[in-house]
Amino acid sequence: MALRVPFDIQLQVIEHCRAQLPNQACGLLLFDEQGVARAVECTPNAGAWPYGFQIPPESMYQAFTAARAKGLRVQSVYHCHAVSVAVPTGRDLDRPVPPGYLYLIVSLLDPNAPELRGFLLEGSRAREVNLETGEPLQVTA
Repeated sequence: MALRVPFDIQLQVIEHCRAQLPNQACGLLLFDEQGVARAVECTPNAGAWPYGFQIPPESMYQAFTAARAKGLRVQSVYHCHAVSVAVPTGRDLDRPVPPGYLYLIVSLLDPNAPELRGFLLEGSRAREVNLETGEPLQVTA
């Protein structure tokens, strides 16, 4: 199923990332049965550092509980690159992201002109997707 992220949800993700500068922000998106993101679950970055992120287990639990209560499901993780482009790094590709999850990266190289991109991680490769349609764009890494 193609996962879509409406513009208002994209803006919420970007604003959360901006608010956490100079550190990386992270969180999860909750989707409905049609594959449309309906809510953002902002989570703390357990490391609170600019070059990595870790969502605490209790935050994961709270997000899954909130999703279930709203009739939604967690199916995306996001974070920002405070000092680099919105492309998955080697560290990103090594993360244990469940198959089918949308992996969002916000670049804040220029906080006034953020870039948000979405990827499906498939082993050591990342397939970029159009956030409005959920359709694949190209293999980027």
